[in-house]
Amino acid sequence: MRSSSPKTQERGPMFEEGQTKKGRSVYWFTLLVFASFICVSPIQGDELSSSYWSDKGDNLVRMGDYGDAIKCYEKALDIRSASENVWYNKGIALSNLGRYDEAVSCYETAIKIDSKDGDVWRNKGLAHSNLGQYEEAIRSYEKATSVNPKDVDAWHNKAVLLSKIGRLAEALDCYDNILKIDSKDAEAWNNKGLVFHGQGRYQEAVSCYDKALKIDPKNADFWNNKGAAFQELGRHEEALDCYDRSILSDPSHKYAWKNKGLFVPSLDEETETSFAVARERAYEEPKGDGLDANADEAGDVQEDESEDGLEGDGGLENNEGDNLPWVGPFATLSGIMAVALLLNRKRGQSCT
Repeated sequence: MRSSSPKTQERGPMFEEGQTKKGRSVYWFTLLVFASFICVSPIQGDELSSSYWSDKGDNLVRMGDYGDAIKCYEKALDIRSASENVWYNKGIALSNLGRYDEAVSCYETAIKIDSKDGDVWRNKGLAHSNLGQYEEAIRSYEKATSVNPKDVDAWHNKAVLLSKIGRLAEALDCYDNILKIDSKDAEAWNNKGLVFHGQGRYQEAVSCYDKALKIDPKNADFWNNKGAAFQELGRHEEALDCYDRSILSDPSHKYAWKNKGLFVPSLDEETETSFAVARERAYEEPKGDGLDANADEAGDVQEDESEDGLEGDGGLENNEGDNLPWVGPFATLSGIMAVALLLNRKRGQSCT
């Protein structure tokens, strides 16, 4: 955010005996101008004061102090209520505290001021999603993509929600749009493969995982998902090789260990070892049919998460019983970017 407080001025030389009268006059004039600047600037109109509180709130958000940031934004809005950016940033701070209803209200106020801001629409969608209001969230993402058709974050989040509620064909359309924008988006290829998997289109899923792995060849999730697709196709040796590659990339990958154990047809030593490792990794079988409802939408806010991705146990279940491979995670585990985290951004002037 742009700083609106006056820059620190270097201090001029102190008056010394022996200076000429002209020199003294210039000195006192300079000192007077400097003093006037210092005294007047902090209270020079409402806009500057509003910017001061807004900038302070922005800095507090970056430090993770969301409560105090909200207080600063409220002071800024008391001075200048028509600031779309301040309403937007207050909404972000509220979302990071899990106060999603209030965040939605802030985003709606921001939209009344500027309905063409795609960032606001996208973050409004995230807040609705966290409230379980999926249809409203999808509508917000649609608004975001209508404002900016190349908003990959909004397309991705819309696709994840459509998958959650079983609208898989529409989710595929979203991933196709993402890949038209960026054909090297590995997460989009992986997620498209997961949707094909959910539709029983395993060979098409393999093709998607291959494209994801060409971009990110060491991604344990992609190898596991490809192995699960191969296993559904009865290509067991290739499936086992994929699980081994997944474990090589991530020795603690619980899905790969579980699937490797399921792969071996008899309860021999290797099967027992795989299941034992899976249990050590705190593996829990997903519940429900089809796409696991616990699959996280990119952007869900957790205070202890890294910027690289979100942790979760979402997966795609093959609801035929306990002896089929588990696919997952659905864009939630390590190495898969959370492309729309709620982040405080510099978005031009803090005040409109």
